Amino acid sequence: MLGYLVQHRLFGCCKVIGFDGRTVDIKFCDGGGRRFFSRSALEGGDFKRAKLHTGALAMGPHGQCAIDALIDGDGEGPRHYRITYEDGLGATVSEVQLLPLPVRLSDSLPARLLQGRTDPYATFSARHRLLVALARFNRQVGGLRALLASRIDLHPHQAFVAGTVILDPVRRYILADEVGLGKTIEAGLIMHDLLSRRPHARILVLTPGPLTRQWLCEMHTSFGGQGFKLADLYPFESVDLGRWSKVICSTNFALDGLDEDLLAVPWDLVVVDEVHHLLNARHLYDLVMQLSHSTRDLLLLSAVPVRRRESELYRLLALLDPQTYGKDGTGEEAFLAIYQAQEPLGRRLNLLSHDLTDLESGEATSGDVIARLERLLSLPIVQNDEQLHALLAAAEADPERAGALAQEAHQTISDRYRVNRRILRNRRERLISQDRLAAITRVPALLRYEPDQIEGEAVTAAEAMLAALAADTNLSPDILRPFSRILLQALVDPIATLEVLTAVRDAKAATVNSYGREMLNSVVGLGGERWRIQLDTVSAGVKAHVDPGLLSSAVRLASNWRSSHTSSVRWEALVSLLRGEIAAGRKTLVFAGFPGVAQRLAALLKNALGEKSVTEFRSDLEDMAKEENVGRFRAEANVSIMVSDESGGEGRNFQFAHSLIHADLPWQPAVIEQRIGRLDRLGREVISSEVVSHILVSADTWEAGLYACYHDGLDLFGKSVSGLEFALRHLQDEIIDAALTGGQDGMHDLTARLKAIAAEERVRDDSEALLDEASYHAARAERFVRTPSAESELALEAAFLDYFRVLSGGRGVSRHQSADGAEGVWCLRPDNVPYGEITIIDKDATGETGKRVGTFRRKLAQQQRRVEFFTYGNPLFDAVVESVGQRLTGRTYAIACQAVGATSFIGLELIIAAQPRLNASDISPSLLNLAEAIFGAQRRQLFVPLLPGQPVEGSRLAGMLTSLSTKGGGPHWRDLTGDQVQQLVRRFDGDLSTCLNRAMEQLIPAARGVFAKALAEPLASERERIAFQRHQLIKGSDAAGAAEAVMLERYSALIDSWDVVIDGIGFLAVNVRC
Repeated sequence: MLGYLVQHRLFGCCKVIGFDGRTVDIKFCDGGGRRFFSRSALEGGDFKRAKLHTGALAMGPHGQCAIDALIDGDGEGPRHYRITYEDGLGATVSEVQLLPLPVRLSDSLPARLLQGRTDPYATFSARHRLLVALARFNRQVGGLRALLASRIDLHPHQAFVAGTVILDPVRRYILADEVGLGKTIEAGLIMHDLLSRRPHARILVLTPGPLTRQWLCEMHTSFGGQGFKLADLYPFESVDLGRWSKVICSTNFALDGLDEDLLAVPWDLVVVDEVHHLLNARHLYDLVMQLSHSTRDLLLLSAVPVRRRESELYRLLALLDPQTYGKDGTGEEAFLAIYQAQEPLGRRLNLLSHDLTDLESGEATSGDVIARLERLLSLPIVQNDEQLHALLAAAEADPERAGALAQEAHQTISDRYRVNRRILRNRRERLISQDRLAAITRVPALLRYEPDQIEGEAVTAAEAMLAALAADTNLSPDILRPFSRILLQALVDPIATLEVLTAVRDAKAATVNSYGREMLNSVVGLGGERWRIQLDTVSAGVKAHVDPGLLSSAVRLASNWRSSHTSSVRWEALVSLLRGEIAAGRKTLVFAGFPGVAQRLAALLKNALGEKSVTEFRSDLEDMAKEENVGRFRAEANVSIMVSDESGGEGRNFQFAHSLIHADLPWQPAVIEQRIGRLDRLGREVISSEVVSHILVSADTWEAGLYACYHDGLDLFGKSVSGLEFALRHLQDEIIDAALTGGQDGMHDLTARLKAIAAEERVRDDSEALLDEASYHAARAERFVRTPSAESELALEAAFLDYFRVLSGGRGVSRHQSADGAEGVWCLRPDNVPYGEITIIDKDATGETGKRVGTFRRKLAQQQRRVEFFTYGNPLFDAVVESVGQRLTGRTYAIACQAVGATSFIGLELIIAAQPRLNASDISPSLLNLAEAIFGAQRRQLFVPLLPGQPVEGSRLAGMLTSLSTKGGGPHWRDLTGDQVQQLVRRFDGDLSTCLNRAMEQLIPAARGVFAKALAEPLASERERIAFQRHQLIKGSDAAGAAEAVMLERYSALIDSWDVVIDGIGFLAVNVRC
C-alpha cells in the first residue's frame, strides 16, 4: 500500500506516503497538504484506487513526465504506467514511483477534452448558469459589487460618495459628510468592495476608542461578515499583525506601544475616523502621516473647515497627499489661491444655477445665461482657463445651446476649482432643501432638581478640591482638564465619586509624558477597555498637586454620601419622569456614561418600575446579551426603558426610541452629540419628527453652569455640532477652565461668548457651493443607487445553490429553519466540497468553516442580522465565485442526448468570452469594476459540427441544452467517457483535433468581429471618459492625481487589448446512436 495512489471524495488525488499498520499518512497531490487517516478509513467509501488519465503530468524517477497509458489496472498490487519524459524518452514505471502534479488552469481546455478529461454535464451546466446569473446581477448596477452587498438601504448621497471612490483608481479621499449622514457606511462600502476583489487585502481602521466596537459591529453585520480583529481586546503580546489582515485599532491603543508594529505592515487601505481630532494630537498626527506615506489607499473620515480655517484644512490635506501638501510639497501657493477664490466662485456659480433654472421655465433668456457665464469667467482664478472660455465662445456662437454649454462649464468649475477634488462632503441642510432628507427637530427638556444636604456637601468638597488644583501653576492644563472632566461627571453617584477620589489617594505620583497627556486629552467619553489606564494615569499626574486635607475631606464626605440610607434626590426625579413616559407608552433611552453608574442605575430602576420594564446596554455585557436586550427594547411593548453607558452612544441605532435622558452630563460636547445621534439618524422621521433630550441637572452646582454653556451658549441640545468640530476642543477647554476659576458664575458669564463663537462657526456662505455641487449629483447618483431585482436575486440563489450542490456531491446544501419560519435561509457546508476547489479566507462568526447559515435575499438579510448575507464580500460567496473563474471544474463535458423532433448533431459546443488583459493583482479594484461593467456580459455559444458542411441550428441546440438542466421531463441524456467519445467520432470518420482547428481558424475570428461590434460603443464611451478625466488630472497639481492619470492611461491600453478566450468546451451528440 505504501506509495499507492488513491482518490479521496473531498481531497482528490492522494498518495500514501506513510503506513504504520494502524495509521496512514496521506499527501494531497493538488493542494500539497497532508493528513493522517486510520487504516479503516481507506477501506470506507471516501477512498478508492486512483487511475491516472492519458496526458496527466507527474514527477517520475527521472523528472517530469506525461502519462501515455495504464498497462495493468487490476489486482491488489501497484499499477503500472507507460510514460514519456520531457526529453522524449519513454519508460514503464509503477505508481509507487509517480507523484501526480497539481492541475493548473493553464491546462488547455481543448486538450483536456481530447484526453477524455471531462466533468459531468451537470457540473458544466451548473457553472454556466451561475456565470449567467452573476452577469445579470452585476449588470444591474454597472459592476459596482459593493453597492449590491450592503444590508443597508443606502441613501442616494451615501451611494454617490461610495460609488465615486470605488470607481477611482486612487482611493485617497476625505469623507466629510456632516454628523449623522453616514460616513461610516460610505467607508464600509469602499472597504467591502476592496475585499470582494482582493480577499487577502490588508486593511487598518484607526479610530477613537469609543467607536471601535461600532466599526467591528458595522463591518460584521452590514458588510458580509468580514473577519475584522479588534486589537484593543487583546494584550499587546497577543496582537498578531503578521497574520491579521483586517484590523480595527483605537488611537490610544496605537499610541500605547503598537505604533511601530502598525507602521511595519504594508497596508492596502488605511481608514482613519474622526481625523479632525488629530490636529491637536501631535503624536497621532505624525503616526497617520507615516501611514499615509506607506499605504496605497487612504480614507480620512473628518469634518472639513471651509471658512477662515485654511491652516487646519491644509494640514488635513497634508495627511491625504503628503507629496503635494507636506513640508516639501509644492501645493501651498495653489491651495491658497483656490481657497481664497471659493466664496466669489461659489456666489457666481449659484447665480448661474438660478439662471439655468429660469431658462428652463422661460423666465430667463439665453442672453442672460451667456452674460452670467461671462461674468463668472472674469474671475482671476478661471480667466485663463482655455476650456471654459471655449465653452463661452461656443455659447455665444450658438445661443440655442447656451444652456447645455453653461451647464458643462458649471460642472467643470465644480470639479476643477473646488479646494480639493478628493474631499466629498454632504450637508444635511442642503439635502433637506432638495427633499432628500426629512428635517428633524431637536428639543431640549431640562429636569432640574435640588440636591439634599449630604449630596450637596460631597459635591461642594470635590469642587473645592478642583478649584485648589486650578490655582497650582505647576500643574499642566493637559493633566488638570481631563482629571476635572472625569471627577465632575462622577459627581452624580457616590460610588463613582469615591472611585475617582480613592484612585488619587492610592496613586503614586508620577510625571505623565507627552504620549500620556495626548491620550488623556484625545479620549472622547469615559469607559471602554482602557478606562482603568486612563483613570490611573491622570490620578498619578495630579497626585503631587492635590491638597491632602481637601482630598481627605472629599473622600470622607463622599463616603458619608455612599453610606447614607436616604434615597437619591437625583434618581427620584428621574423615576418620576420615567413613570410618565411609561404611562404614555413611550420608549426611553437613558444614558449614564460614567463607568459603573449605568449598572447601578438599572438595578434601581428595575426595583422602582418593575424588572420587565427595564433592560441594559453596557460595555461589559457579552455581545449576544447586548443584542438580545436591544431586540427586546425594540420589539416588546412592556420594555420601555433601556439604560446605557457610553458604549450605547457608539454608532448604535436607537431611532425607534421616542426620547432620551442624560442621567449625567459629560464635560465633552462631542459625547452629547454621540448620544443624541443614536435617535437623530437617517430614517428617524418614520418614528417622529423630533428628538427630545431630557437633561437631569443639579441646581446651583457647576453642572448647572455646564448646562447653561451647552444650552444657552452652544445650543448643543437643539442643533448638531456640524460646523463646530474644529472649535470643540478649544471650547470644551474654555468651559472647564471657566468652571475651575469661576465656578457656576464663571460658566454663566461664558455663555455669551460661546453663543457668538458657535454662530460664527456654524454660518454658511457661498464658499460652500463648489464642495456641495461636487459631493452629490442627482443624475450621476442614479447608477449608484440601483439595486438588483427580486427576480435576479432568486435566479442567483438558485444558480449558486445548484453549483454548490454539484461541488459538494449533493451533501453541502440544506434549508435552515429560521425562528420566524422565513423562507430563503440556507445552510451551506463547505467542508463537503473537494479539497482545493474553494478557498475561504475567513471563518464564520462562530469560528467554523464547516457550516455557514445565510441568505441571498437582501431584505431577509436586513431583517435577520445574525445570518450571513451570501453576496459579494461574504467569504464563502467570494470563494465560490473565484472558483468559477479560476478553477477548471465545470469547463468540459461530453454527452449524448435523445431529443424528440431535434435534428441530429455531432460536434462541439464552445463557450467563448471577450476578456481584457487585466491582472487583478496589479491594477486598481476600481478599474476592475469598470472593466467588468463593459466585458462582463460578453459571452457567446458556438456549435461546431464534427464534419464540415453539417447543418447547425445553434439557437435550437442552445434551447435544448437549457432544457437538460431542468428537473423532471425533457430530453434524455447521459455523460460519455473519453473512450465512448472516440468511438463515436471514429464511426463518423471524423477527427476532434481537426474539428477544433477549424473552430480556431474560422469561428473564433468571426466571433471576435461580433464581440468587437458589441464592444465598440461602450469602449468608445469609456475612452472618452478616460481622456476627459486624464485631462482634468493633468491640469491639477496634486501627486495623487498624477498617479491616477498614469494608471488611467495604462488601463485604457489594457481594455483595448482584449482577447477571445475559450471558457468552456463540450462534446455533444444529439439523436445519434451510441
